Amino acid sequence: MHVGPANNQYYDKCQIIGQSQVSARMSVRRGFAGFAVINEGSQLFIVGGKSPTILKSSEFITPGQPSIPGPDYPGGNRWAIQMANLNSTTLVASGGVSGTEFSSNDNYYFDVPSKTWSRAPNLSVSRNHHCLGTMISNKHSRRTVAVVAGGISHFDNSQTKVFTYTVEILDPQNGQFEKGCFPSDLLSC
Repeated sequence: MHVGPANNQYYDKCQIIGQSQVSARMSVRRGFAGFAVINEGSQLFIVGGKSPTILKSSEFITPGQPSIPGPDYPGGNRWAIQMANLNSTTLVASGGVSGTEFSSNDNYYFDVPSKTWSRAPNLSVSRNHHCLGTMISNKHSRRTVAVVAGGISHFDNSQTKVFTYTVEILDPQNGQFEKGCFPSDLLSC
């Protein structure tokens, strides 16, 4: 499913890729929101974003149904949040941009059945426009871990964006982030 924006426009439309019809509408126009597919692929959970003001609201989107309001993001108004499914009931949300911070090292868990947020460990590097995903890790006894990579960490003194080329891995079982490696660095890790 595609969730706006395009061409710096903010949209309330959600459209299933490959279909010409709008399949659902969000309660507000959003861009750069965090989202994850939940409930065995039947719903989207959408968090934060810009409208053009920065949002902390969330909503549940089911194709063909009205939007259902969700709990506010505990990290406050934020856009460029990244989200991933740790398992069928737990999401992790990471980083982003607020009105006062260019990037964040905050992380939160979202429990899908209870619709509640809880604090997750902080990243060692603040980030936005980064990647967040999950994988089954042999190093972690074949458990699912979250992998955070890259992104923009801050502006330097000349107001140039500084990119981070670091990887951090969250093992939910021990609740800690550890240093990971980009594929080009594997021989030295």
